[in-house]
Amino acid sequence: MELEWAGRPAVTIVTDALVGAAEQMKRISRMPDYPYVVTPFPVGNLTRDELRARAPGLVDEALRLLNARPKS
Repeated sequence: MELEWAGRPAVTIVTDALVGAAEQMKRISRMPDYPYVVTPFPVGNLTRDELRARAPGLVDEALRLLNARPKS
């Protein structure tokens, strides 16, 4: 969100275990419509191959969210 405030388009990726915290951060930051990408928990113990398998879907969703934003 700080990147957004600085004028840099950004997308946050959160695990499904942290969606509640992400929703609270959106409210606290006064950005209730801020979109984010959700990935299954856990992430930290995935192997490199498991991360590589998951990444394309996350990238596709992040690009979709970035491209859906109104152009300034």
